[in-house]
Amino acid sequence: IRVRLDAGMPISEVRSRHHEVSQRIISQSAREVELAYGDVPADRDFVLEWRAAAAGPVTALFREWMPTGEYSLLQFFPPQGLMPPQLARDIVFVIDTSGSMDGTSIEQAREALLFALNQLASNDRFNIIRFASDTQLLHKQPVPASGSELQDAKAWVRRLTSGGGTEMFPAVNAALRQFSDADAGRVRQVVFITDGNVGNERALFDLIKSRLRDTRLYTIGIGSAPNGYFMAAAARYGRGTHTFIGDIAEVSERMTSVFERIAAPVLTDIAIEWPDGAVREIYPQRLPDLFAGEPMLVSIRGTLPESLTVTGRMAGAPWSQQIPTGMVSELEGVGRHWAAARVTELLETRHQRNPGCL
Repeated sequence: IRVRLDAGMPISEVRSRHHEVSQRIISQSAREVELAYGDVPADRDFVLEWRAAAAGPVTALFREWMPTGEYSLLQFFPPQGLMPPQLARDIVFVIDTSGSMDGTSIEQAREALLFALNQLASNDRFNIIRFASDTQLLHKQPVPASGSELQDAKAWVRRLTSGGGTEMFPAVNAALRQFSDADAGRVRQVVFITDGNVGNERALFDLIKSRLRDTRLYTIGIGSAPNGYFMAAAARYGRGTHTFIGDIAEVSERMTSVFERIAAPVLTDIAIEWPDGAVREIYPQRLPDLFAGEPMLVSIRGTLPESLTVTGRMAGAPWSQQIPTGMVSELEGVGRHWAAARVTELLETRHQRNPGCL
């Protein structure tokens, strides 16, 4: 593996989570990274992380001209150190206890869920759903994150063992039915902790898309080889994030990062406004919430105006920022990035009657 990373902005840190790598600095914004020892066993994901040096907010805009038109890639970072107030949440944890989770995977899943319970705030409500061949709910509906309820939940989680099949559909259905329309003022979140070893992806996508509504969906992949396609796609549609935990020693660090983000997203309900009224073809079509330390990436096909406006909500209040497009960088591969995003959307809707075409 050899990676040429060009961030379009100064980089402060580049690291690989599971493999030793060597780095060559090309410029303030670019690195060349490769495996330190050449060939290695393909027994885990290669995860490369980098951090922007600027305090933000930072935008980078790349463009490529092709015979089929103009393609752009917008990269938008929120300001660093900005943490809006936490909102009251109803959060449902779904944990996989099927046979495929046997061994270290179920240990990691239990540790991740116990850590998550410790991060709940006093104004949160929660529930836990366990699934394998059957589905079991800790409570009928979310309960307050009080001392006694949390202690009972932790004891229940510690007793979880793995075994049986992977019947995820009833668990997903139960999770998405946990929220009451009477509590519309509370943030709704579902967190899946699983290896994603399922065979009915299409039915699950249909269920998620029909019942998700304003609920945010976060997936946490456990083990050495989780079903990354399903879990990333589910989180993408749910305007959440997908996190991979490949080592039990990473549980605390990775879960800390996850729950710091989902407790208080910097921006929600994000949209792009085009001043001339023309609609560009952008992906992802459902823009995710924006979390501290993570960029929003948007692939665009169409002519860029002199400026565009990103709107959203910060701590429940309207927010907007105008982004000038004059400082665009020409970069090969932007068109292919758009095409890959387009293909991803098509693959996720291929079971629909008229999914569309390129």
